Amino acid sequence: MLWLDLENCTAITDKSLKAISEGCRQLEYLNISWCENIQDRGVQSILQGCSKLNTLICRGCEGITENVFTDMGAYCKELRALNLLGCFILDDTVADIAAGCRSLEYLCLSMCTQITDRSLICLANGCPLLRDIELAGCSLLSDHGFAVLAKGCNRLERMDLEDCSLITDATLENLSKGCPRLVNLSLSHCELITDAGLRQLCLNHSLRERLVILELDNCPQITDVSLDYMRQVRSMQRIDLYDCQNITKDAIKRFKSLKPDVEVHAYFAPATPPVSAQPVRSGICRCCVIL
Repeated sequence: MLWLDLENCTAITDKSLKAISEGCRQLEYLNISWCENIQDRGVQSILQGCSKLNTLICRGCEGITENVFTDMGAYCKELRALNLLGCFILDDTVADIAAGCRSLEYLCLSMCTQITDRSLICLANGCPLLRDIELAGCSLLSDHGFAVLAKGCNRLERMDLEDCSLITDATLENLSKGCPRLVNLSLSHCELITDAGLRQLCLNHSLRERLVILELDNCPQITDVSLDYMRQVRSMQRIDLYDCQNITKDAIKRFKSLKPDVEVHAYFAPATPPVSAQPVRSGICRCCVIL
């Protein structure tokens, strides 16, 4: 057996994983997401017994602790995709991953809210092949960490930085310089991003030919000017602008007239109806007509 999906199999325990590690030595893909009874020992059994494992999906495994990858470096050399969304992961955990998983290409640490810039520095030093990283909701990460990551992981093609609320235009400048292969970037709810940062990103020589998807929901400081910059990106296919209060309908219409093939997703709240100036007689509801 090469592929096993046990997502939401809540009765699965470490004993089950031990049996799998002994009986399925050729296993390459394992999904144990939301298996709440899985703990460190079970995951470690898989890593030790399944030497060809290249994909491990552990979303929402609440029993996993920060020590799950301690002393596991020798068993993670083939691992290329790792998803730990919502797990209890600390900087020490990421340091263990970076030290042992040097072939890693995809990593999801979204909603691992305790990690800091130290994690990004470890990844920059240990995982140079990273192409896809998800860090949504990691609100302790800052410009400094992303500056180091951009230098060390220059093969990045997709980054989900939604709700990385500390990052500023400095991160966009560093990504534009260090990550020339970037195709898909989410900056939703990064409220410190401004037009100046998007200028750096969109006018970069390499990214003008590569960037395909840009998600900017709830970025209140960007204005119509940013649409002018985004218009310069020849490869663009989709832009998300939900709840960007300083982007106007007219600017989007102008953009669409010049770039009709680009999907622009935006939402504008309906105008509040004017309050009637006509006085209402006391004791009579508004919907009644007085004859």
